[in-house]
Amino acid sequence: MEYFLGVDGGATSTALAICDREGRVLGIGHGGPSNHILAPGGEARARQAVETALDAAATAAGLRRIEFESAQLGMTG
Repeated sequence: MEYFLGVDGGATSTALAICDREGRVLGIGHGGPSNHILAPGGEARARQAVETALDAAATAAGLRRIEFESAQLGMTG
């Protein structure tokens, strides 16, 4: 199956969705803030927020190892 990733990274939280080719949402996950990556510790904070959201979305979708066909990211900061 082909999987697609969408990430909305913002100042207060990060939302992430895993979808299939037909656009069905298979899993949604949330993480902490992922903006201002140039601030001290910002890159690590953003990485952790996306990883947390991805883990939650993969669990919700019942998936373990995922290879994405494409990813779309909308990030603030």
